[in-house]
Amino acid sequence: MKKIILQTTLLLLVSFMFFSGCKKDKKEEPTPTDPTKTSVTLTGNVIDINSTPLAGVTVKVGTVQTTTSSDGSFYLSNVTVSSSRFTVEFSLNGYFTLVRSAIPTAGEKYDIEVGLISETDFTYAGSASFASNTAGNLTMGNGCVIDFPANAFITSSGAPFSGTVNVKAAYLDPTMNNYPLFVFGGDLYAKDSLGTDVMINPYAGLNVVITDGVDKLQLDTANSVNAQVQFNIPTTLITSAPNTIELFDFDENNGECYANGTANKTGGKYVGQVQHFSFWNCAEYHPGKALISGYVKDQNGTPIPGIPVRIGHTFAKTDVDGYYHKIVPTGTNILIKILSVQLSNLATPSFINVSPLTDGGTATADFTISGLKKITGRIINCAGAPIQGKVLLSWYSNLFYTNVNTSCFTKSNGIFELFIDSAYSVTMHIWANNTDTITSFTPSYSNPYNLGNITICPPIQTGPNKATVSGVTYNFNSSKIGFMIFDTVPAPKHISIAVYATDGSFFAIQTNGTTTGQYIVDGSPNPSVLSMNIYSTGFQEPITNATINITRLDAVGGLIEGNFSGTSATGAVVSGQFSVPRMANQYN
Repeated sequence: MKKIILQTTLLLLVSFMFFSGCKKDKKEEPTPTDPTKTSVTLTGNVIDINSTPLAGVTVKVGTVQTTTSSDGSFYLSNVTVSSSRFTVEFSLNGYFTLVRSAIPTAGEKYDIEVGLISETDFTYAGSASFASNTAGNLTMGNGCVIDFPANAFITSSGAPFSGTVNVKAAYLDPTMNNYPLFVFGGDLYAKDSLGTDVMINPYAGLNVVITDGVDKLQLDTANSVNAQVQFNIPTTLITSAPNTIELFDFDENNGECYANGTANKTGGKYVGQVQHFSFWNCAEYHPGKALISGYVKDQNGTPIPGIPVRIGHTFAKTDVDGYYHKIVPTGTNILIKILSVQLSNLATPSFINVSPLTDGGTATADFTISGLKKITGRIINCAGAPIQGKVLLSWYSNLFYTNVNTSCFTKSNGIFELFIDSAYSVTMHIWANNTDTITSFTPSYSNPYNLGNITICPPIQTGPNKATVSGVTYNFNSSKIGFMIFDTVPAPKHISIAVYATDGSFFAIQTNGTTTGQYIVDGSPNPSVLSMNIYSTGFQEPITNATINITRLDAVGGLIEGNFSGTSATGAVVSGQFSVPRMANQYN
């Protein structure tokens, strides 16, 4: 039952870097006339260490920025960036900021998977405070230690700092399953001490942030103040870890790692001196580059798009043909495996180990995944013509008991094919026709499950969407949709409206009719329904008595507007108004 509420050469492939975009059928983005600039489309998803989507993350590329939606996704179309290398910053209060970088290809579409570490994470994070005139120390639960001398800090203006120093750090363990999502840069490109281009093979990393409680501090470089850092080496890497290793720090402006000192292996740690703090990597470096590529398909040989594949310490994502590729360092073993936790029944082998490659070498690693359901559909505009866009499916995995997602761009004919495991309800996020729409559906038992044509009309100016609970008003300015459901059995035909805030808060309405007028929420048979969830306050009470007024009901592509008022189960007074675009009618 359906219900929508949302091998080219190595030289050419180097430019793809960490962001691995789905293959385009044709180039759509114009290339700026300035040869130092180019245009790209950036989209993707942001999660935490537990793979939970993070809403409200600020995604910034130069002066252009957006925030992630309730499903942790974002979309930035036709962004002008440096043609040599660009950076993308991901920030959210309470989490460590992450910077990604890539060498762009003009007009390319990049689908990115990113992870942020919470500042309070017990396993990977730590913090400490101390007076600036005394020696300070941060000892983390994972074994990393940072020792600071007294009077070691300066402000951003270079003045000596006196007061309380606050240090927080996140440990990056290369053996963690989703490591490529949490590491700075991401493409393993770096420069050695002579400025030569190399690729790195990391053994341990630390992201360290020092503040006075508000503004950032740094070590006093004018007086050559150093801090000693002990990086914990993961147990499985201690034997292979070299006795002396290069220290690489990440330049957030240039988006690249630079060799800056060495560290010595002492017991199970690398110990070294650093002159400033950002993200530091203990890493071997390799001057050569090789290419690993492959396909991910189902048991019938059908390509599976949108699958993140871990390739050593970086990752790529399969395109519409199920194809992925990545530039990797030479001279080291590369372990390849499917990164997505939501995809079950991996055919043997579930991982592939590629022996060290030489400069310019290539290797192929193909995967087969069985037991998945294919979801397909076609995106069209209000005139019925196919349009290109991006589709993200998210659901609660019945196999792994967690929220998961998969996504990719559509083909030039508007058709998409994505795969899920067993799920009762799937949320679909679509970016197309200069708008973004969140819908949902319940997959039937058929496989493949075809959603048919999905109409996405161009953006229309909506009015305010807000709700007041016990005198406090909340604005809902993320996604908003409305449509009619017909042929519904046993429930009556109805109007469905859903409005979301950037933190995932929402209110939703379902009337027991399909015309303008007044609808009553009273718990009677086949009632109208008003539901509300305000995450910032924890308000999730059923709305048991309410009046819903539909005051405007345009044709598809227009608006559905109205207001509501009533009380919750505990007597909280609620009211609000809505103005949402009307999507195509749906039929059950």
